[in-house]
Amino acid sequence: MLKRVEGWFRRRGQGDATPAAAAGDTAAGLGLRPVPVEMLDAFLETVRLADYQGCSPWVLREEQQLATFRRALEHLVQSGVWLQVADEGVEHWDGRLMSLCPRPTEPLGFVLACRPQPEAAWQLRFFGVPEQWRGRGHGRRLLQQTREAFRGEPCVARLPVVCEAAARCLEGAGFERQGTDAKDVMHYEAPAYWGP
Repeated sequence: MLKRVEGWFRRRGQGDATPAAAAGDTAAGLGLRPVPVEMLDAFLETVRLADYQGCSPWVLREEQQLATFRRALEHLVQSGVWLQVADEGVEHWDGRLMSLCPRPTEPLGFVLACRPQPEAAWQLRFFGVPEQWRGRGHGRRLLQQTREAFRGEPCVARLPVVCEAAARCLEGAGFERQGTDAKDVMHYEAPAYWGP
């Protein structure tokens, strides 16, 4: 997957990205903030920890993989576009990378969400809490506020069965388990949030 994204960057070049609006004033008002480029290292460390625990959708154990993934994240932060690998190459999906961050330098959790088109549900590709903040309820709070940020739109998530703590966070935030596939991946859905 990362090789296809790397190839897309080579073809596209670095000067084409256009700045986009931040990931919604509503999200910031509810405690979620768009992740700035300078916070990507903290996000990457959270993803790498999840990878070692078998709870990440990406394998980031080599420097080349990490560099390609970082460039994809920088593109997402700058343009609001997630580069999704598909059979025919790389597709351009709506994307948001947000943090639960009461103070600008101290994120309590991260969520990366994307969708192929405006009518589709938001897919939570990754959510996680940095190691030092785990066990304090921040995962559930992160997911609750994510649903509020996507007010009026459903959310879905997939994660391996080994991710028991993440599953509890999803259920605590109102996601319902839809089943487990043959690859031991759990599927969760949350209806559109219409709360106050």
